[in-house]
Amino acid sequence: MNRKFNDRQLFHDLQRLMPELSKRYGVLRIGYFTDYTSPYNKPVSEVNVIVELKKPLGWSFFEMKEYIERRLMLRIDVVTPGGLKVLFRNQILDSVQWL
Repeated sequence: MNRKFNDRQLFHDLQRLMPELSKRYGVLRIGYFTDYTSPYNKPVSEVNVIVELKKPLGWSFFEMKEYIERRLMLRIDVVTPGGLKVLFRNQILDSVQWL
């Protein structure tokens, strides 16, 4: 699951997944945050994805994570805005590339 990504490709791939994520998991909004939002292609080990949900998913949250990983062919970490550590929340939310 190692791939090279640039910002545009990641944005496009998540955008393509959004209709299914909304239908299956109730995703209202999706974005990502990391140093991968630079114009340079880099080897990526993991991408941080942030999702806003219609309602809590319970164990299906992990199913959603695996679904996104399989579609992107990339390891991801998924969090909701409420799951961000308070100390870093504002800094992270300011850096999110929302679709």
